[in-house]
Amino acid sequence: MSKYIVSVKKQIFEYLAVEKNKNFVAAFGGLFLILLLLIVANLAPSVKEKIFSLLVENERQVLNVVEADITGKNEWLSVVKVKTVDSLSLEIYDLDRKTQNTTFKYRVILPDKKDGYFNYHGNATNLAFEDLDGDQVQEIIAPSFDNNLIPRLNIYKYDPSLQVFVKLNSDSIKF
Repeated sequence: MSKYIVSVKKQIFEYLAVEKNKNFVAAFGGLFLILLLLIVANLAPSVKEKIFSLLVENERQVLNVVEADITGKNEWLSVVKVKTVDSLSLEIYDLDRKTQNTTFKYRVILPDKKDGYFNYHGNATNLAFEDLDGDQVQEIIAPSFDNNLIPRLNIYKYDPSLQVFVKLNSDSIKF
């Protein structure tokens, strides 16, 4: 009988050793797949964005709102900086100062997806109106960061004849 008990114990220990190995292989395999997924996601930003979009809802987030009489001739606009999962944009609205009603005019998609801040008269801001070129028409200043976290200062000039904002390059502004 004792030989039988020893044989059963030996079989039980062998079975447990095999089960431990199966669990170890399953756990190691799972960790290996997760590691491989993380490496691929970091090497290919488009893969990372697709995975992120699956995990995060596409919601609209208002980052800032500025209002100004951009020409000094009672032409009030409201500009809203908006972030979604796949873009950063400026929404331009006509503003009736008496009723505070706004009417959507158009949207400008910024070239970068990450919001940025800059020092504006001693305060950090991510959206501002300022007459940069002295023509009595205020420009929109909207900083952002590209995918390599290089800062960009996006400047949009209002064209009163077309009633649209046009993106300026750095050579267009004379200080």
